[in-house]
Amino acid sequence: MPKNSFIPLLLIFTAITLLAVVLKVEPPQSLHEATLPQLGLFFIPLGIFLTIFTHLILKNWAKSAFLSLGLILLLFLKSLSILNSLIFFLGVLSIILILKFITKPPKARFYHSIKEEKLHLLKPLPKAKLPKLTRTTPKPKVRISRLENK
Repeated sequence: MPKNSFIPLLLIFTAITLLAVVLKVEPPQSLHEATLPQLGLFFIPLGIFLTIFTHLILKNWAKSAFLSLGLILLLFLKSLSILNSLIFFLGVLSIILILKFITKPPKARFYHSIKEEKLHLLKPLPKAKLPKLTRTTPKPKVRISRLENK
């Protein structure tokens, strides 16, 4: 199974969940009258859906999460009737600046791979020429009698 094969399935699942919430949950008259479960039931699947959808485009989970949070914030401000052109411009600008500063994490490098790279940089040492091993102790003299030594 490919590495990212679950992402389209998760995208479809969250889209169906979001659609079910929109169709089945009783909407409040205004955002001021909405209860916390109503807000959670709408914004959590919306956030997951936007995060996964933008991940398919950006290929970075952190950027996708910040972009979806920014879009939800702009949608939230629009529903409160606070959003005007200046706030929209500043919101989009801040989202873009945050996305510019988020970088991809470096790929994991294991210690042994770094060690192997350093070993390739070293020049091989020349083989040392060692003398052949010989017996250095003299052969012991065998005494046959006391008279031979004197």
